Amino acid sequence: MQRLAHYLVGLIVIVKGVEKAEHFSEYPILCLSLFLIGGFILFANFRHHFFEKHFKKFDVVLFLCESLVLVVVAVYYFSEGKKGLPYAYLVGAIVYFVVAVRLYRKTSPVENSGTKDLHVQSGTEVGEIKPIE
Repeated sequence: MQRLAHYLVGLIVIVKGVEKAEHFSEYPILCLSLFLIGGFILFANFRHHFFEKHFKKFDVVLFLCESLVLVVVAVYYFSEGKKGLPYAYLVGAIVYFVVAVRLYRKTSPVENSGTKDLHVQSGTEVGEIKPIE
């Protein structure tokens, strides 16, 4: 389900870039950044397994890119003099950033098993672990 959401966000970002391409002379950096980030999100999502071999928590990178896009769009709307819409985009960017941080901090069940509180005591059989009391 996350991958579908990433595909949709990538497509929406590229469509937003196409929209802004009409005003390329006024906003060249915005237009190019939307195309680049949208293209990266689509490409990275398409090659998700390849990237996950090199980055264990690659979804975090995608969520951060999506958060960045929302900030860029909010700045654009602020520059156009919009009142409420930029704040909605900023809230969305904060939500994406929080999700990215939570995914990054999320640990596997093995890491949460409490092994820090356990250690092997002398006189125990091999493989037997007793909790410290």
